[in-house]
Amino acid sequence: MPCYKASKMGFSAASLAPRRQRLLTQSNEIPHTQANAGRAPLRLGILLSGRGSNFQAIAASMREGRLPDVEIAVVISNVADAPGLAAARELSFPTQIFVSEGRKRADHDAAVATCL
Repeated sequence: MPCYKASKMGFSAASLAPRRQRLLTQSNEIPHTQANAGRAPLRLGILLSGRGSNFQAIAASMREGRLPDVEIAVVISNVADAPGLAAARELSFPTQIFVSEGRKRADHDAAVATCL
């Protein structure tokens, strides 16, 4: 069954299949480590406000070698006692806290953007 949005745009699943296959084939031909050879690692700034489950998944993927050429530059939270910050500290990642409560949104966003 064709995708509703694709069919609304004048495409069908059948017309997109060759392109999808070509993209899959191309992405499998060049491993990620070769694609970034000679480049600086991709630096991530992680934003969290709670447990940091996405941060922990990224950190685990890095440890297991599934995210080569990636480093976590900073973990930022708007909650001072967020469990995700404690996890980041335990893994020796730099952390920053920008409490947003009582601040204008633009001021808070500007401070976080400066850190990133």
